[in-house]
Amino acid sequence: MTILEVTATKISSSDKLGFNYTCTDEQPRPVITNVNSFGLFGHSGLEVGHTILLINGEIPTKSNIRGILKSLGSGDVSLVVERSSSLSNDHDESCYFILSSIPEKRRMGDKHIMCTIAKAKMTSSISTRPPILNQIKQSDWLEIYYTIAAKLQPESIKCANLYYEMKMRMNGEFIKGYCYDQHDMQRNRHDSLQRNETVKLNITLHNCLVVAQCALSKVNSILAKYNITATLMYDSLEGYTVDSKARHYENCTELMIDGLNLPTGVQFCSAV
Repeated sequence: MTILEVTATKISSSDKLGFNYTCTDEQPRPVITNVNSFGLFGHSGLEVGHTILLINGEIPTKSNIRGILKSLGSGDVSLVVERSSSLSNDHDESCYFILSSIPEKRRMGDKHIMCTIAKAKMTSSISTRPPILNQIKQSDWLEIYYTIAAKLQPESIKCANLYYEMKMRMNGEFIKGYCYDQHDMQRNRHDSLQRNETVKLNITLHNCLVVAQCALSKVNSILAKYNITATLMYDSLEGYTVDSKARHYENCTELMIDGLNLPTGVQFCSAV
C-alpha cells in the first residue's frame, strides 16, 4: 500500500476538479474512475484506481463527499490517496464499466469547437469472472455480463453524452436547472433553452435508472439459486444540480440530484 498527496489550485470556487469517482455500500471510500487530462488534477499524479483518503484534511465517504467537494472554495485542494484499490484488486467481486471523457473536435456551422465525449470500457473480459461467481454456470455468467455490457452500458453513455452536450449548449456554464411552467418559459430564450435541456436530461436519466433497476433485478434473479446477491454501482459526474423547487411537468417528475450519478455495474456478495 502506497500513500501519496496530490494537489491542485482552484482559481475560482466554480472551477471543476476534473475527476470522477465511484462509491458503493461495500466500498464507501471514493475511488477515482476517470481523470480529465485537461482538468486541474490532470498532471498532478492522480490516477484511475486511487482511493481518496482525505480531501483538505477531511475524510470523504459515500454519504459526505458531495458536501465536501461542494464546499471547496478557491485556493489549494489537497487529496491524500492510496495507490491500491478494490477496483484493481484481483479479488474484485464486481462486474462494471468505467466511464471516461475525452475531448473531440467537432464542426458546428462554419466553426470547429472542442466537445467532451463520454466513453466506457468494461473492466473485465467476458472470459474472466469475479471469484465469487466461479460456482455459477457459464451460461449464467454470460447472461450477467451481457446485461451489464450490452443493456446498461449504452444507457449510461447516452446520458453522459447528453449531459456534456447540454453543458456545451449552455456555453460551458454551471447549470442550475429547474422546470418552468408555461408562463415562466416565455420569460426569455435562455430560460426556454435551459428548461428544455434540463427536462430532456432528466427524462434520459430517469430512463437510465429504470434500465439499471431492471438489469439489477435480472442479475439477482439469476444469482438467487447460488445464494449470491448484487447491488448497483454508480459513477459521479460533478456539476449538475436540479433546484429543490422543481415542479411536475408533463408527467415527468424532476429528479433531485446533486451531481449526476450514473449506474455503471453491479457488486456481488454472498446473501445473508
